[in-house]
Amino acid sequence: MFFFERNIVKQITNAGGLYLRYIDDMFIIINWPERHLNKQIDQWNTLNSNIQLKAQA
Repeated sequence: MFFFERNIVKQITNAGGLYLRYIDDMFIIINWPERHLNKQIDQWNTLNSNIQLKAQA
């Protein structure tokens, strides 16, 4: 999971966001438009077919 998260954490922190993880949940707080966030999630989902992310507000 570390190698999967490494790129995500880097993008979030560089954009001034907050990244937290609890067991198998990831919490991301960032000021991005919803369309941009959904596009990023789709891109992150291509990194590993066994790990799929979804957005909830």
